[in-house]
Amino acid sequence: MTQITMRQGLWCHLQHEGHDIAVHCSLWSGKEVVYVDDHPVSEHRNLFRFTGRHALRLNNQDYTLEVEVENPFTYRTEVRLKKGARTVKRESTSMLSRNNSLFKNIAVIAGIAALGAVFGYFAVMLFAG
Repeated sequence: MTQITMRQGLWCHLQHEGHDIAVHCSLWSGKEVVYVDDHPVSEHRNLFRFTGRHALRLNNQDYTLEVEVENPFTYRTEVRLKKGARTVKRESTSMLSRNNSLFKNIAVIAGIAALGAVFGYFAVMLFAG
């Protein structure tokens, strides 16, 4: 199950070889935390990149968990569990979808625009001197 909201961020749950893998990504702080069987195993802050990678060890085997923002405008995000170069599990979601009401999609777009405006204002104030 994967869901994404402005308030709660991205939550993705994967099952693999008897393990419950959960990923939480905050849209506000860029903090990514990976849990295996309800225990945090990896934590990164990812503010300016569109892909986050986390190394995992399950049943004495190495895995990589990737969180990739495929489209920053709709916040289409894919979470992949990889063993070597092979993807073994994949989940994707988007903040804008056909399942959401028109009002919710417009609210998401307005929230993203407001966040961009605030970031732009502070960037101009910082660099304009």
